[in-house]
Formats: sequence, C-alpha cells, structure tokens
Amino acid sequence: MAIESILLEYSFSLSLHIFTLGFLSTLLIGFGYRVVLGHSRNKIDADKTAMVIFSIIQFVLISRVVASILFINDSKAWIGFIHIGLMFWIVLFVLWIIKQGKLLIRF
Repeated sequence: MAIESILLEYSFSLSLHIFTLGFLSTLLIGFGYRVVLGHSRNKIDADKTAMVIFSIIQFVLISRVVASILFINDSKAWIGFIHIGLMFWIVLFVLWIIKQGKLLIRF
C-alpha cells in the first residue's frame, strides 16, 4: 500500500488485489485441501498437484501486478496480463475440482 500511495495514478487498487489474490486465494485453496482430505480420511499432505496449484496462485498474482504497472505506464499490454491472470485463475480451480472432486464424489 505504501508503494501504491506514492503513485498518483489509479492502479486498479493494486494492494487490494495483491491481498485478495495472494492471501485469500492461498487460504481458500489450503483450507479446501485440508477439509476435503481430512473429512475423506486421507492423510493431510501436500502432493504435487497441491504444489502446482499454489504455484499457479503466484502466477495469477504476478500477472495482476504486472497488469497494474503497465496500466499506470499507459501501455496497451495491460489487458493481456489481465487475461493471462484470468486463464491461470480458471486453470487453478479446474485442477482443484478435478483433484478434490474425486474425493468429494465418493461420499
């Protein structure tokens, strides 16, 4: 927020997006994994899919930050990074549904 407050231009609330995309997405996916694994009587352990999903969260976050910086610099490429972030966001939840959906459907 300190860096954003120095900037005089509108930046799509960069600090708010960093918080919501980074922190809250990590919590959402992390608790989702824990709850699904715990209630299905599986070992609560981060597998390779979980690691990939948490890495994708970072790609979403980085693309959102780059998009805001490009918007401030009046570059037309900012919308491409918004689309990249959206694509990763969709992939993130599709992977989570595929991985955890198998356990949820068993009930």
